Amino acid sequence: MVVRDGPDGTDYASRAPLHETFRVYVDGAGVVRTDHEIRFRSTWAMRLHYKLERAT
Repeated sequence: MVVRDGPDGTDYASRAPLHETFRVYVDGAGVVRTDHEIRFRSTWAMRLHYKLERAT
């Protein structure tokens, strides 16, 4: 979200065209994993793959 003060004292807001997706799943070995994708408009900006483990 981008917010700007207008010259006449009016505030303007617009939504940035970012789209974020998380896919959480358990793989065949029983490990929890996440695919994390961020798009800017219709272009992929970043794709990350996580392996989640319990903190000890």
